[in-house]
Amino acid sequence: MVLVTGAIGHIGRHMVSNLVPTSAAVLALSRNPESAGLPRAVEVLRGDLSNPEVLEECLDGIEKIFLLWPGLPSYLA
Repeated sequence: MVLVTGAIGHIGRHMVSNLVPTSAAVLALSRNPESAGLPRAVEVLRGDLSNPEVLEECLDGIEKIFLLWPGLPSYLA
């Protein structure tokens, strides 16, 4: 299972689109799952990278992560 953060943004949406045709199960993280508009094959969970308590629940069963976090300071990248 692959977790995609930033899944409803420009880059994340392209990543999801590329993963859907593969055999990978795709889990998308979104602050507002109701408006995600992603394919039915994608499970969308409510979550926010700035809230570690909620994020921990989203990691159960995840094998890979596409981490897109535009708020990451450049000195940590």
